[in-house]
Amino acid sequence: MAELADLSATELRRLYAAGETRPSEVLDEVLQRADGWEPRIQAFTQRMAEAAAESARQSDARHADGKPLGVLDGIPVT
Repeated sequence: MAELADLSATELRRLYAAGETRPSEVLDEVLQRADGWEPRIQAFTQRMAEAAAESARQSDARHADGKPLGVLDGIPVT
C-alpha cells in the first residue's frame, strides 16, 4: 500500500470505513512529512498540531461508531 499521506480522500474514506486505518494515524504521517519538508519550503506560518490531533482523535471515535460527520471527516487538509 502507498503511504497514508499519499492516498486520496476517496481511498482514505474507504480505509476508515473498513477499519483499516484511523484519521489519527493519517495525521501522524502527514505531520511527519510536513516536518521533513518545512525547513526547506517554509510553507506554514502557523502549525496547530495539537488541535489537529484532538480533531483526529474525535474523528477516530466517530468512525469507530460508524457515524462520521460527513464524507470529509478525518481527511487531512492544509
